Amino acid sequence: KVCSFEYASVIENSYTETGSVPPTKLYQYPMDNNLSLLPMFEKSDDRFSVSGARGILDGVQYAELDLPFTQSVLLVSGEYRRGELLLTTEDGIEVPCQVRSVQTKKTVSKGEDLSVSAKIECDIFLTTLPEGFDITSNEGIKKTEEELARLLEKKINKDWQKALEDGIEDVFGLGIYLYRYAPRQYETWRKNNPNARLDFTVNCVITLENAGYSEERIVE
Repeated sequence: KVCSFEYASVIENSYTETGSVPPTKLYQYPMDNNLSLLPMFEKSDDRFSVSGARGILDGVQYAELDLPFTQSVLLVSGEYRRGELLLTTEDGIEVPCQVRSVQTKKTVSKGEDLSVSAKIECDIFLTTLPEGFDITSNEGIKKTEEELARLLEKKINKDWQKALEDGIEDVFGLGIYLYRYAPRQYETWRKNNPNARLDFTVNCVITLENAGYSEERIVE
């Protein structure tokens, strides 16, 4: 269970929620048989920004995630809000995007082969216009949106495969989702396939704001 997300939610929404939260000592927080994702920060020009995350299981660090990998995790988990996202084409062309809003919807497959699919919808604009991208017409904007969606899917799939290779796929939060919304199905699948790994597919939808381009930068 990635409890850090829920812990942050309690803090952020404490002014609207009712009830009580039992007191917890911070040093115990990531140690009680929980998987926690704790953000790492870096300072630049007297401003702090997230630079990645560390995965902690039973009080021991078991993974260190860089910023691009952390962004993929947050997009799939539904915890990504807004910020800068760098995509790269097959030719090595960098495409910096300003993500204005994100909506992630996950579903569980039916049948014997258990899998989770995620649909990620992003509203973005470009702060630079890379060569080969045309946003001067409706057709050009549509093609650009489709290409950006393809690049984002490729990025997330690449990070998912890397997580599988490193044995840290749980950081994507899919196990939490299954336990919450399809516990019996998951237990049956795990019992019949103890060594199998979960299948995951992602579908991204990109919408360009402001006709696709703006020099405005996100300022928190």
